[in-house]
Order: sequence, then structure tokens, then C-alpha cells
Amino acid sequence: MMGTYGLLVLFAFIGLGASTIRLNIASDGNNVRLTPQTSSGKVKTQWELRAGKGCKMAMRCYFNTHSCENALIKIDTGGAISQYCASVGSSFFNTSNKDIMSVTIENVGSTVGAHCDVKATESYIDHPQAHFDSSEHGMEKPTWKKTTCRCGWTNKSPARIIGGQQAGVNEFPFMALLISENSKSKIFCGGSIISKNHILSAAHCTHGYTKIVVRVGEHDIRTTKETKATQIIDVKKVIDHPNYKENTVENDITILVLKESIKFNNLVGPVCMPSSTSKSKNQQHLKNYYLKIIGWGLTNDFSQGGRPSPVLKKATVKVIDMKICNILFSVSDKSHKSQICTYNNDKSSCGGDSGGPLFRVDYLTNMYVKEALTSYGYNCIGTDPSVNTKVSNYIDWIEQVIKDNDPAEMCH
Repeated sequence: MMGTYGLLVLFAFIGLGASTIRLNIASDGNNVRLTPQTSSGKVKTQWELRAGKGCKMAMRCYFNTHSCENALIKIDTGGAISQYCASVGSSFFNTSNKDIMSVTIENVGSTVGAHCDVKATESYIDHPQAHFDSSEHGMEKPTWKKTTCRCGWTNKSPARIIGGQQAGVNEFPFMALLISENSKSKIFCGGSIISKNHILSAAHCTHGYTKIVVRVGEHDIRTTKETKATQIIDVKKVIDHPNYKENTVENDITILVLKESIKFNNLVGPVCMPSSTSKSKNQQHLKNYYLKIIGWGLTNDFSQGGRPSPVLKKATVKVIDMKICNILFSVSDKSHKSQICTYNNDKSSCGGDSGGPLFRVDYLTNMYVKEALTSYGYNCIGTDPSVNTKVSNYIDWIEQVIKDNDPAEMCH
């Protein structure tokens, strides 16, 4: 890949105050600096950028001036055209839609008024996606190992389901819906049952909110007639991870302690959790796995008229290298230990799916085990992946919180 897509200047045309440079950007995650030409007057420098097939580029641009008259940056991401000047601040971040991108910097005077750094991910966009439901893999096989208590079952007959479709009524007994309001906004997030007294979700969903209500056994939020399994329970206490950072969304995990215990039955029950000695502790073992995601999230971006789905939906996503999310979301490499990066063509999680579970069939038990919870992403539909909190990295903290707050059995 690097041999084919190494940094290469194909041509440069200079004249009449303008130049165009074509570059191939290597898929190695290293920055390539784009510095415009300068002159006594106004000069435009344009770059036509291309990454390897199935790759994306991320770009951060910096202004060395406070005046919009001294520098202007125009970016064509391959899907949208945007224009920036110093009024946006000292820097801004953008990504390509796919493997092509155009950047023009208009500079006035002999001083460089702005520059950009661009880098490319490895290929992931055009890889084949899963076209199966987890019921096709594992649920019909003999059980080799028992769980510590009943967990992770599903209520459905085996069927072939392609991602992005409506889940069956009470198909996933461990799904929870979080609703709350404060003076400024309303949350609408997902969560999962991990014991009769505890719900696991994302800290950014609950941070700063009070009077949270949890609904379990829910399916269609428009009616109470589709299921008799729904239970509505107030939250007594919210325990965000002590190292949760709101500005970087690190350690995005929280435990909700309920005022009343959930009544377990065939339609409502806990998800299986990874154990403290689980293979899930190995940070790389999930790469290339397919995980199920479920939620009532937006069916599209707010900017595109997205609305929450009234019914629980499900899709399948692929775990890809965390370095891809590091590049596209400009996050630290240390996130490899606590997060996973997932992607699926046009079937990613969206607003409102935050805190909801990502899970797979444990082939030793034939039950669903929770591997992650949805944290964040830029766009709901498109080529951006999603960042998810890796549950196994926090299992010791989860067990301690449960032990200290209305102890109840958590299944592995």
C-alpha cells in the first residue's frame, strides 16, 4: 500500500498567481504539510489529494493570522464544499467523504497566513459487510459452557436479517431506554440491563441530568399495546466513571442505580458481561469481528431531517482498527485500551443510540455478550466510523460499583 500510495507530486502548474499540486497521500497515518505559496500580492495554491481505494483523509488547518483578509481556505471533501477563514478560530478539522479531496489556500502577502496537515487511514470503506443476523451463527449450536446466571438470550426464531431493520418485539430482553429532561434539553439514549438493579450506559448521556427514567421491555415508544413487558423505573443514583472527560469523551461509561429492582422474565433480563479474565481483555481480539447494535436513534442526521425511530432497530457493524478512528476523530492513541472503532456502510449508529450495547454471540455459551457501548461519531449515514467504549476495559470498576451500590448478581 505504501509503495503504491506514497507521497508523490504528479505535477505543479505555476503562473498568474496560482498553482495546482496533485498528491497521493500514503495510508500510514503520517501528516503531510500543505504550505501555500507567498508573494507580495494574492496567490492561490490548490492541492488535489488522493488516498488509496477505500481510505479516507483527515485534515487539520491552522491560521497564522487573525484577519480573514490575509488567508482563506476552501475545501472540497468530495461530498461538500466549505470555506474557512480566521473567524472560525486558530484551527479547524475536516475529513474527506472518500478517497479524494481538494484544498485551496488563498494567501495574501509574503507571510504564510495558513497551512494544513493531512493524513490518510488504511482502507476500510469498501470492504464487504456482514449480511447475516447473529441467529445464523451460534444460537443453534450446542452449548459448551454455562453462564454464571441466565443472561443474553434472544426472543426470536432463526431468520436471515440484513442490517438496519426493525427488531422483533422484545427480541433483545436486555435493552433499556433512558429518558430525562433538564432546563435546556432532553436526553434520549440507550442502555443495557446488567443486573436487576443496574443499567449500563454512556456518561455523556447522563452527565448533568437528574430525574432520569429507565424503560425496559420496550419496543414501540408510540404505544403501550405492542407488549405487556414494559417496566418504567426511576433512577436513584448515577455513577459516572471517575475519569470521564466531557471535552474528549474519554471513559464514556456510567452505571445507573435503580430505585426499584427490575422484574426478570422471558421478555426482560440481563445481557451477559465479559469476565475480568475474559479474552476481551486482549485489545486486538475483536478486530474484524461483527457486532450487533440496537437502538431508537435518529434515522438520519439532524441536518438532514433525522428523527428518532419509534421502534427498536438493529444493524450489524464491523470492528476495524482503532487507528482509523484515531485519525478521523483526532483522538489520542491511548484510546486503543478503552475504545473500539466500528463501521458499516450506511448502517452506523446515530444520535439516540448513545449508550446502547454492541454485542455478539459467545460461541461457548450461545448467548449474547456485551462487548461495547456506543459513544460518538460525526455522521449517522456515510463513510465515518463510530467510536465505542470497550466494556472489558472497565469490568473491574463495574463490579466494584455494583458491589457498593445495591449489590446484585451480574452474569458472565
